[in-house]
Amino acid sequence: MTEKQVQTLLLDLCVKLGFCLSPAAQAAILKNPPKSVTAFTTAVYRSEGLDPRLKNELYKLVYARVALAFEQASGEQL
Repeated sequence: MTEKQVQTLLLDLCVKLGFCLSPAAQAAILKNPPKSVTAFTTAVYRSEGLDPRLKNELYKLVYARVALAFEQASGEQL
């Protein structure tokens, strides 16, 4: 994912699901974005102080948005 795509995804997660990461957490993800849907979701979840191992409904919502963003990003990069 490009930096712009990551920024767009982080904004979407904030606006739609309330996952508004701190500036430091955003910068860390932008500097080295996780390469898989699971890794990205885990990074966001942990940045909010939540346990990604629970795999609850909120986790599934975040995962679905991240998966969609990864899918769209791969389509744009082809």
